[in-house]
Amino acid sequence: MVVVVSLDTDFLITFAEGSLKGRLLVWTTKLVVVTRLTMPQLQVLLPAHWTFSMMNTVFLNTEGDADQPRY
Repeated sequence: MVVVVSLDTDFLITFAEGSLKGRLLVWTTKLVVVTRLTMPQLQVLLPAHWTFSMMNTVFLNTEGDADQPRY
């Protein structure tokens, strides 16, 4: 299992590209991304990077606003 914690979109993009290039993740690897990015930011990030869209990945969003739905 790999856990990545970041509030920075650029870091997550760099991680996605680097993990793909360096073959950090294999199909059995579980990836957990903990972030406070907004849903619109995540919706742009997910389909744009193979690591996030095709690997065994879960995003844990820890946004502080309790009125927004959790995904």
